[in-house]
Amino acid sequence: MGMWSCAEDTENFVKRWVPTLLKDGWPAVRAALIRDPRRTKNEDLQYEIGCVGLAAADIVGGARDGHPDPEMPTEVSDWVKKNCSALDPKLLPLALLAIDRGFDFYQDIWAEGDESLGCQTAAKELYGELGGEIDDEDHGDDAPEHWRLNAK
Repeated sequence: MGMWSCAEDTENFVKRWVPTLLKDGWPAVRAALIRDPRRTKNEDLQYEIGCVGLAAADIVGGARDGHPDPEMPTEVSDWVKKNCSALDPKLLPLALLAIDRGFDFYQDIWAEGDESLGCQTAAKELYGELGGEIDDEDHGDDAPEHWRLNAK
């Protein structure tokens, strides 16, 4: 499972963003990575921003290693393969931040759904592939009962 199928409405939100990606390219990816879902009080918009940010992080991961997520739509996968040589390394820390924010936002949603473990694993794997370090230590009763991401 990849980041493209982790949340119920992810596919719809991301499908609406794909034309922007195909038209604007890497600037669209950067814009999606830097948007913070916590900066709006509108929960639907938070969800959409988080979904698109996770998809953009997955694009960075696919471009970095030259192997897009097989769950990506064909046109996105083709775009990643065609444009991977133009990946700006400055997008890597932004992708880590988007995963960190996305996981923070989705932890309650993922904890309730059937796809919870798969989504957490997909986020954790992508985070590690992009060079992030995972903190699996127990942080006591005040810490959420999930792993934490620590972007450098």
